Amino acid sequence: MAADQSAVYPSDANKPAVESLLGEFKQYWSAKDNPSNDPSDVFRGLVTDKGVAILGRNDDLVVSINNKAAADNAAGTLVDGTYTQVQRAHRCRPEQPRNVR
Repeated sequence: MAADQSAVYPSDANKPAVESLLGEFKQYWSAKDNPSNDPSDVFRGLVTDKGVAILGRNDDLVVSINNKAAADNAAGTLVDGTYTQVQRAHRCRPEQPRNVR
């Protein structure tokens, strides 16, 4: 596959029902009431007892993935023989950050 072509995945044609997948999230986190949609208070809420372990593990995984990508980028590790992970992540954006190799 050429470097500029995107991979094709089964989910490209068979879109998942995102609403139903995210519906379960309410079991793990409850949003704080924000009737005025105040931007300083958006995305606030409480993790439920059921969500402590699941969302804690999710946070740990995200941090681990980001740290590995940052270390690989700093070392110049090419994940596909052409780009570092950070460069790949930024390829879908219209402009490249100046600090990416």
